[in-house]
Amino acid sequence: MIPVRVLETSQRLDTYETLAERLGVSRATLERAVSSGQLAHIRIGRCVRFDGSQIEAYLRSCRHGASG
Repeated sequence: MIPVRVLETSQRLDTYETLAERLGVSRATLERAVSSGQLAHIRIGRCVRFDGSQIEAYLRSCRHGASG
């Protein structure tokens, strides 16, 4: 089992809708990333949420070209 880091009370969890708006993509794009295992998520019952470290890791994996 993967250890779960306790979230600070000030840390916000994004929903599909809020994350899609922040990234300027559709919900379907995020659902495909979750289904393919590219985007880690937190499932609480039927609700799916994303924390900042999961989003950052996903965006790093999407980066193309030279970095710097």
